[in-house]
Amino acid sequence: TNPCTLGLVDLFSSGIGTRSQRIQHLLGTKCMDCYFTTGTLGVWVAVDLKFVRLRLSHYTLRHVDVHGSYLRDWVLEAKNYGEEWKILSTHTNDCALNAPKSVANFEVSVA
Repeated sequence: TNPCTLGLVDLFSSGIGTRSQRIQHLLGTKCMDCYFTTGTLGVWVAVDLKFVRLRLSHYTLRHVDVHGSYLRDWVLEAKNYGEEWKILSTHTNDCALNAPKSVANFEVSVA
């Protein structure tokens, strides 16, 4: 079940591409769900967990079912209400997503 459609979280983005599904599909479980950015640098996506607090240990990313434009560089950040953003994970030229429908799991080590 998608937590966004249940109203448990909110999603925001700085750049949605014209071929995208609705932003809520980012948290979907179907491989056909796809979300494209505008192709510009610095595009971000934010998930607001509202009043839920969690201790993140891993996260999963999935590429859509098309060739090319694989995600290579990203930063995962988090913050609690009223606090500064904290970097949880930084990826530069990461080739974990290297084929259509590829899935990669990432560990988060927070000191």
